[in-house]
Amino acid sequence: MVSYQRQWTRSHRLALLESIYSSVQEILDRIDGQLTTRTDADTGVVTVISDSDTGHGITTSSTVDVYWQSGQRIGMSVTAVTAKAVTVDGGAGDDLPTLNDYVWVKVQGAGGTIFPIGDHLHGDLTSTTTTSIGEKQHSLPSTGGGDAFNKWDTPQPIFTGIVPGVKSNGNDEYYDISDDSYYSFGDDTNDSPCSFGAFIKIAAGTVNNVIMGKYGGSQATREYYFALNTAEKLALALRDRGADLLIDRTSDAAISSLGAYGLLGATYDGAGGASAADTIVLYENGASVASTATNNASYVAMNDSTQVFGVLRANGLSASSMDGSAALGFIVPRELTADNWAMLDHIIRGAAGLT
Repeated sequence: MVSYQRQWTRSHRLALLESIYSSVQEILDRIDGQLTTRTDADTGVVTVISDSDTGHGITTSSTVDVYWQSGQRIGMSVTAVTAKAVTVDGGAGDDLPTLNDYVWVKVQGAGGTIFPIGDHLHGDLTSTTTTSIGEKQHSLPSTGGGDAFNKWDTPQPIFTGIVPGVKSNGNDEYYDISDDSYYSFGDDTNDSPCSFGAFIKIAAGTVNNVIMGKYGGSQATREYYFALNTAEKLALALRDRGADLLIDRTSDAAISSLGAYGLLGATYDGAGGASAADTIVLYENGASVASTATNNASYVAMNDSTQVFGVLRANGLSASSMDGSAALGFIVPRELTADNWAMLDHIIRGAAGLT
C-alpha cells in the first residue's frame, strides 16, 4: 500500500508539472492580437499586442500560424509589418474569422524554450540529464559542458510546492549549450528582440551570479549576459564587438527575493543603436522593477558568435556559475509583455505555493 501511494503521488506530481510546462510554453509562444483587416478568406491584417512596435519579433521573413476560438490557419506568409500591424496571407486551414475577432499568432521557428533545471528525474529516477522543452530540445548537460546532475554536490531535487529545484555550488554546476543562432540576437548591424527568465533562489551574501548568457572569454565571442552584479542587482548587458563596448540596464536596488525563490526576468525589444538599453525592462515576481540604463552612443548591435549558450553561467565572466538553487529557466526570441510576466508569475510561483 505504501509503495502504491508513493507511485500515485509521483505520477500526480508529474502530471501537474507537465501542465505547468504547457502553460508556460503557451505564454512564451503566443502573441495575442485582433484581426483588424479581413481582405479575404486567407488574407488580412493582425494587429498584435506588444509593449513596443518591434518587440513582437515578427518580420516579413516570418511564417506564422494564426489561431482563434473556432479555427486555425497554418503556415501563413507575412507580407508586411508596420509597427504592430502584421499582414498575413496564404497558408492552409480554416477561413480567417470575422473582422475584429480576437486571434493569436505563433511564429514558426521562434517559440520559447524552457530549461527544467530542477526536474532531471522527471519520468526516470535514474536520469543524470534533463531535456529542454519547446522550440529547442537539448539533452542537458550536453557536450557543451557542465557536470552531469549525478555529480552535483546536491543532486536530488528539493521541492517548493510541486516545483523541483536543485542546488548549484557556484563553481562547476551549470550547463552549456553548443552554439546555435537561436540564442543570438544580433548580426553586428541590427538587434532582434529577446526575453530571459528564471525561477531561482540566489544565495544571500553571494555576488556576480550569472543566470544565463552567451558571453565568452574574448571580444569576438561576447554577446550578452543576464545576471546579478556585485551589489546583487539584476542586470541585462549587451555587447557590441565591433565597437568593443558593453551597455546594460541594472535594477536600482538588490532583488527583494534574495535568499528565497523568485521569478527574475528581462526583456529587450531589439531596438539597437545609441539608446538600446532604454528599451530593456527588468522584472521580479511578475512586476517591472525600477532600473537605470547605461547606454553608449557608439553601440550598434550585438553579434552572432560561435560562443556556447550558458545556463547558470557565462564562461567569459569571473563568476563560474550561479550560487544558489534553480528550478527552471526560459528564453524566447521576442519581448514578453508586462501581462505575460504577470501570468508567468501566477503560474510558476503559484505552483510553488508562493502567491
